[in-house]
Amino acid sequence: MNVAPGQAVVAHDSTATEVFDEGEFTVVVYESRSGAVQRLGAAAAAVWLAIDGVSTIEQIVADLSVTFDESVKVIGPVVSSSLENFWDAGLLDGSRAIEAADGVQHLDFVLPRPPDP
Repeated sequence: MNVAPGQAVVAHDSTATEVFDEGEFTVVVYESRSGAVQRLGAAAAAVWLAIDGVSTIEQIVADLSVTFDESVKVIGPVVSSSLENFWDAGLLDGSRAIEAADGVQHLDFVLPRPPDP
Protein backbone atom coordinates (compact mmCIF):
# COMPACT_ATOMS: atom_id res chain seq x y z
CA MET A 1 0.00 0.00 0.00
CA ASN A 2 1.34 3.45 -0.89
CA VAL A 3 -0.16 5.48 1.94
CA ALA A 4 2.71 6.70 4.08
CA PRO A 5 2.39 7.56 7.76
CA GLY A 6 1.13 11.11 8.06
CA GLN A 7 -0.39 11.07 4.57
CA ALA A 8 -4.16 11.38 4.11
CA VAL A 9 -6.05 8.27 3.06
CA VAL A 10 -8.13 9.06 -0.03
CA ALA A 11 -10.77 6.92 -1.72
CA HIS A 12 -10.20 6.60 -5.47
CA ASP A 13 -12.48 8.89 -7.46
CA SER A 14 -13.84 5.83 -9.28
CA THR A 15 -15.60 4.64 -6.12
CA ALA A 16 -19.18 5.18 -5.06
CA THR A 17 -20.54 4.19 -1.66
CA GLU A 18 -24.07 3.28 -0.63
CA VAL A 19 -25.26 2.57 2.89
CA PHE A 20 -28.37 0.44 3.30
CA ASP A 21 -30.36 -0.09 6.49
CA GLU A 22 -31.50 -3.70 6.38
CA GLY A 23 -32.12 -4.09 10.11
CA GLU A 24 -28.43 -3.38 10.43
CA PHE A 25 -26.38 -1.16 8.20
CA THR A 26 -24.77 -2.60 5.08
CA VAL A 27 -22.09 -0.66 3.22
CA VAL A 28 -21.53 -1.38 -0.48
CA VAL A 29 -18.70 0.12 -2.54
CA TYR A 30 -18.76 0.17 -6.34
CA GLU A 31 -15.50 0.69 -8.24
CA SER A 32 -16.29 1.86 -11.79
CA ARG A 33 -12.94 1.09 -13.47
CA SER A 34 -13.38 -2.65 -12.97
CA GLY A 35 -17.10 -2.84 -12.25
CA ALA A 36 -16.30 -4.52 -8.94
CA VAL A 37 -18.78 -4.40 -6.10
CA GLN A 38 -17.82 -4.99 -2.48
CA ARG A 39 -20.15 -5.56 0.43
CA LEU A 40 -18.18 -4.58 3.50
CA GLY A 41 -18.36 -6.32 6.84
CA ALA A 42 -18.91 -4.20 9.93
CA ALA A 43 -15.25 -3.55 10.72
CA ALA A 44 -14.27 -2.79 7.12
CA ALA A 45 -17.35 -0.57 6.76
CA ALA A 46 -16.36 1.49 9.78
CA VAL A 47 -12.90 2.00 8.32
CA TRP A 48 -14.22 2.83 4.84
CA LEU A 49 -16.67 5.39 6.20
CA ALA A 50 -13.83 7.02 8.19
CA ILE A 51 -11.89 7.71 4.98
CA ASP A 52 -12.63 11.36 4.36
CA GLY A 53 -9.69 12.35 2.16
CA VAL A 54 -8.16 14.39 4.98
CA SER A 55 -7.55 11.94 7.83
CA THR A 56 -4.32 9.97 8.10
CA ILE A 57 -4.13 6.31 9.06
CA GLU A 58 -3.19 7.39 12.56
CA GLN A 59 -6.19 9.72 12.80
CA ILE A 60 -8.55 7.02 11.53
CA VAL A 61 -7.24 4.59 14.15
CA ALA A 62 -7.58 7.23 16.89
CA ASP A 63 -11.10 8.23 15.79
CA LEU A 64 -12.35 4.64 15.60
CA SER A 65 -10.72 3.86 18.93
CA VAL A 66 -12.79 6.62 20.52
CA THR A 67 -15.95 5.72 18.58
CA PHE A 68 -15.83 2.08 19.65
CA ASP A 69 -14.24 2.73 23.07
CA GLU A 70 -11.48 0.30 22.20
CA SER A 71 -7.70 0.52 22.47
CA VAL A 72 -5.52 1.62 19.58
CA LYS A 73 -3.77 -1.76 19.87
CA VAL A 74 -7.02 -3.52 18.97
CA ILE A 75 -8.26 -1.04 16.35
CA GLY A 76 -4.90 -0.52 14.59
CA PRO A 77 -4.61 -4.01 13.05
CA VAL A 78 -8.25 -3.90 11.88
CA VAL A 79 -7.64 -0.56 10.16
CA SER A 80 -4.38 -1.81 8.60
CA SER A 81 -5.99 -4.99 7.30
CA SER A 82 -8.97 -3.08 5.90
CA LEU A 83 -6.76 -0.53 4.14
CA GLU A 84 -4.63 -3.30 2.61
CA ASN A 85 -7.81 -4.95 1.28
CA PHE A 86 -9.05 -1.62 -0.08
CA TRP A 87 -5.69 -1.00 -1.75
CA ASP A 88 -5.60 -4.47 -3.30
CA ALA A 89 -9.15 -3.97 -4.62
CA GLY A 90 -8.25 -0.66 -6.26
CA LEU A 91 -10.43 1.44 -3.97
CA LEU A 92 -7.79 3.88 -2.72
CA ASP A 93 -6.18 6.76 -4.57
CA GLY A 94 -3.01 5.56 -6.28
CA SER A 95 -4.05 1.91 -6.41
CA ARG A 96 -4.58 -0.01 -9.63
CA ALA A 97 -7.98 -1.27 -10.69
CA ILE A 98 -8.43 -4.97 -10.15
CA GLU A 99 -8.73 -7.13 -13.20
CA ALA A 100 -11.94 -9.11 -13.31
CA ALA A 101 -11.81 -12.28 -15.41
CA ASP A 102 -15.45 -12.05 -16.41
CA GLY A 103 -15.61 -8.26 -16.42
CA VAL A 104 -17.19 -8.01 -12.99
CA GLN A 105 -15.89 -9.21 -9.67
CA HIS A 106 -17.86 -9.46 -6.47
CA LEU A 107 -15.96 -9.51 -3.20
CA ASP A 108 -16.96 -9.55 0.43
CA PHE A 109 -14.59 -7.96 2.90
CA VAL A 110 -15.71 -9.47 6.13
CA LEU A 111 -13.05 -8.83 8.72
CA PRO A 112 -13.28 -10.33 12.16
CA ARG A 113 -14.81 -8.18 14.83
CA PRO A 114 -12.27 -6.89 17.33
CA PRO A 115 -12.27 -9.04 20.48
CA ASP A 116 -14.41 -8.02 23.42
CA PRO A 117 -12.37 -6.25 26.08
